[in-house]
Amino acid sequence: MTSNTNTVVSASSDVAHVISIIITKSSNVTGQAEPVASISQFEPASPDGSPAENLHVEGNITENSLMKELGYLQVTWNGPTGAQAGNYTCEITALTSNKHIVEINGKLNITASEPGVSDLIRFIIDHDRLINQLQITNQELVNKTEELR
Repeated sequence: MTSNTNTVVSASSDVAHVISIIITKSSNVTGQAEPVASISQFEPASPDGSPAENLHVEGNITENSLMKELGYLQVTWNGPTGAQAGNYTCEITALTSNKHIVEINGKLNITASEPGVSDLIRFIIDHDRLINQLQITNQELVNKTEELR
């Protein structure tokens, strides 16, 4: 008996069902794959491994093979730091319409960079815009409160 679970196939393969999606990150120290997040037909999307601050995980695996998107797993860091930089791998285990198990792999290298002056200017402009909107909303609420008195 042979197994083709390590076969890398293109995204256009005849995938009928997604079984699981796993995202891992190569350790900067050991080079070993460390779990980041996963989802399966049996478990909801969740962070894996050591707790990561500010990590938001969402995903879905659908049973409807007529859909173009059979599943996804998304990880987002709010306020990422250099610790999130590195090599990531996404492994999808799926079942073809011929009932063969296939694995689809994707890799992504995320780099870190120091914020520059233009980033700080954009940050200040965005916050000034937010402050102005909040001041307008506050004034509208003050006016409505006075009308109700």
